[in-house]
Amino acid sequence: MIFFRICIFLLSFWVIQSFGQGPDSLLLVKKSQFLLDLSHRPGSFTLNDAPPNSIALVHSPKMRERGQQVLKSNNQLYIHFAGGGLLYQMQEPKETDSLLVFKRLDRTENDGYNFAAFLFANGDDIYNIGGYGFWKSNGTLRKFNKDDQEWDVAPVNEEIYLPGISSINWYDQQAAKLYVPYQQKVNAGLIDKEQKSQLIKNVHVLDLKNFQWNLLGKTNNKALELLQNSNTHTPTNQGLLVATEDDVYLIDFKSNQISKIHNSSYAQSLSRLGNQYLRYYYQGKLYLYNTTNHHYDSLLVDQKAFVPTGIPIWEKNFTWIWLILGLVMALIAGVLVYGYFRKKKKPLYLHDQAGSQIKINFTETERSLIKLLLEKYKEGSTATIHEINYVLGTKDKNMGMQKKVRSDVINSINEKYSYLSQEQTALIQSFRSETDKRYFEYLIKKEQVSKIEKWLIND
Repeated sequence: MIFFRICIFLLSFWVIQSFGQGPDSLLLVKKSQFLLDLSHRPGSFTLNDAPPNSIALVHSPKMRERGQQVLKSNNQLYIHFAGGGLLYQMQEPKETDSLLVFKRLDRTENDGYNFAAFLFANGDDIYNIGGYGFWKSNGTLRKFNKDDQEWDVAPVNEEIYLPGISSINWYDQQAAKLYVPYQQKVNAGLIDKEQKSQLIKNVHVLDLKNFQWNLLGKTNNKALELLQNSNTHTPTNQGLLVATEDDVYLIDFKSNQISKIHNSSYAQSLSRLGNQYLRYYYQGKLYLYNTTNHHYDSLLVDQKAFVPTGIPIWEKNFTWIWLILGLVMALIAGVLVYGYFRKKKKPLYLHDQAGSQIKINFTETERSLIKLLLEKYKEGSTATIHEINYVLGTKDKNMGMQKKVRSDVINSINEKYSYLSQEQTALIQSFRSETDKRYFEYLIKKEQVSKIEKWLIND
């Protein structure tokens, strides 16, 4: 035991002397059952961000100020430091060891470009995405290249910014999909306040199988408020577990629904889990580790007890549907207007017994008579036989000729009107004069005026 302590002291002294000014090449972490159990769990786990120096004791002045993240990827356990690409892998411990040794994997030189980035693993591959650095946020996806020991850019179809709180995002391990509930775009180098800090209320999902971002819809306002105001965000296999003062919510991205349990004590238990608690969900339990007093505990999570609230995480964006409907309506309106004016210019036809088309036209004499009667209608009077004979050009003819021409023209007009209107009503109607019952007067009724005026224009 004395020999082991001496070795640990010499190892620590060597680390401090050799790498005190730069990143540590080795990290020493107190051996805990929590980390050992996590290292043997199947699958991948991304734990919540922990405060600086809470997991591993760091000697580098720069690293002492950085938050620490624990990542489990298949059979390996890692520690990652916020704001850069420093990545350490746990070495296989011996039963007699009291410390866990993490060896640095990366050869990162650049730093300070991705604070609050989202760290996750897809199988054996380790990714981080987004973050803030050098006065602006970014949506870059990075993959750790184990051969070159460098972080490479993983190209995607578009740049999607992440929320300022990385734990609000959720990664679906089975489907290899990353869900981003909204975006925060920050650029401190701009004067305009709206461009300097933008909140974009859109839900996106990144498919790691083809590296394509897809827009799911507009972020629901109630879901946004819940995510921003909740105290904790813990990923489970079904979504994010979040807590408020009195309720615990399950944000299920796969089914686009939010469920909850109304239980104040349960909610407060989760709310009190500060950053000093490392936590992860596995098979119905939330496993907890207090990095301050090294207390290891678990909390039961009964997902069947959650009741749907009816609140979706996102709402379908129907803007494109309204655009299409608008275009369709405009097209229909255009067709109707075109048809209307085409119909106005289209000749009116009758068919003879052989089926041939015969164009319906009012003769000049008929048009003159109709115009006379329309003028009389507008004056509020009727047309006399003498006025009609004058228009028909028979004022100097004998009475027999006048009557025959008058009758033929009026009958022709009425027949054409009857066909065009599909009515059995005569256009020109007569009645005996009030002043002299021997004579008739002629008129067009009010309800027929607009029709005949339209046909006169089209004729």
